[in-house]
Amino acid sequence: MVKGLPSPLEYRNDLYYWPPNVAISPDTTNLFITMDGIDKVCFLNTGLQGGLEQISEISIIINGAKKDWNCFPYTTTILEARP
Repeated sequence: MVKGLPSPLEYRNDLYYWPPNVAISPDTTNLFITMDGIDKVCFLNTGLQGGLEQISEISIIINGAKKDWNCFPYTTTILEARP
């Protein structure tokens, strides 16, 4: 579940950085971010493969540590399938 507003990443020297003024728990496994003007949802679980369109791996520096996240664009489109 996505809550709140996305945190805008800072891009410096070919790396993305978590904003220092935004608190984050060390055991966080998902993020809601804005990157290059696009809202994205990211998961730390590297086992996510397939099933999600436009997924990309992004390295983000958080509190000085680089972690790889699986991210995809966040949309509010709801699809409903009916018999």
